[in-house]
Amino acid sequence: LDPHAIDARRRLIALYERTGRDAEVVAEYRRLIASAPGEPRFRLELAERLMKAGSRDEAIEIAQALGRESTDPSLHAQRAELYTRWNLADLALREQELLVRLEPSDDAHLVALGELWWQKGNKKRALELWKKILGPRPQAGGADGRGPKVAAMTRLAEVYVEHDLAPEALDLYQKAAKL
Repeated sequence: LDPHAIDARRRLIALYERTGRDAEVVAEYRRLIASAPGEPRFRLELAERLMKAGSRDEAIEIAQALGRESTDPSLHAQRAELYTRWNLADLALREQELLVRLEPSDDAHLVALGELWWQKGNKKRALELWKKILGPRPQAGGADGRGPKVAAMTRLAEVYVEHDLAPEALDLYQKAAKL
């Protein structure tokens, strides 16, 4: 598909959005998807638009179908973000759990998963997940591995600060400073 045609369709969608022409927005997204079926971002955008228009079930079905078709972590991260915005906590949790499995060395996924549990009121589970940041680190930053350990301690302390856990953060910062 010609990139200029995609750009023209996207601009048309934006104009329809600005002028409140909801049916045309959805129709144009469907044409865009038909012309570029392998491009998941258009389907995610359509799902978001449908949710905004009140077509909740169709929006969720589109997002879920995308997840069944792909193991791409960035797509699953976008879905987790969508589900969070849509207040679909269980679906968001499932996506974040999948991301932790797909990219186990990416601490951002552990932090995000813990955040979802925290928001659901399960602070114990959130803390358990966040503490995994201190788990085994790849050896980088010196033969003794202190660099990655200090970085992990600092990252966890930042998470604690964000959640008003000052004593825990203080303890970690002090330990990291001594390494």
